[in-house]
Amino acid sequence: IMSTTNYPSATPQSTPPRRDSKNLIIALLAVGILGTWGYFLWDKNKSDKNLAQVQREYITVDSTKNELDKSYSAALGRLDSLTGFNKDLEGKLSERNSEIKKLRGRIDGLIRKQNLTVAEKKEAEKLIAELNEKITGLEQEVVRLKAENVQLSTDLTTEKTKTTQLSTDLETTTTAKKELEQKVD
Repeated sequence: IMSTTNYPSATPQSTPPRRDSKNLIIALLAVGILGTWGYFLWDKNKSDKNLAQVQREYITVDSTKNELDKSYSAALGRLDSLTGFNKDLEGKLSERNSEIKKLRGRIDGLIRKQNLTVAEKKEAEKLIAELNEKITGLEQEVVRLKAENVQLSTDLTTEKTKTTQLSTDLETTTTAKKELEQKVD
């Protein structure tokens, strides 16, 4: 006879294994942690590469800026040289003008005399010939200086254009340098 009782039986009933689910959770957490570490390492490597690229760009911009500074300084030096040369030419012209004034004064003094002696007449002719030579030399010098002036004006315009371009390039480079400095920071 079989008796049915409401007592729990000694035979185990089928319960889900808790140990397998704990192992699964631990394995998933381990995979998650390893995945996070992998992501952080990958991200750090990527950041290091970006930082290295930014530093290379910064160095390039900085060296470009230095080259522009040197070119600009050289252009200003040439401009100062041309200005000094122009002042030197002005001094020479002033000197020649004073020599011509002296000759004119001597010639005027001789011509104003009522009675010229033969010696004074010869001296006046000689002075007039010397004056004509100086005037001819001065005319040739003026032609030469005009040609040089045209060339210097062309050179100056070219230098101003270069200087303007260098200033623009310098401003662009400085802006790029500041942007790269901000990226590096």
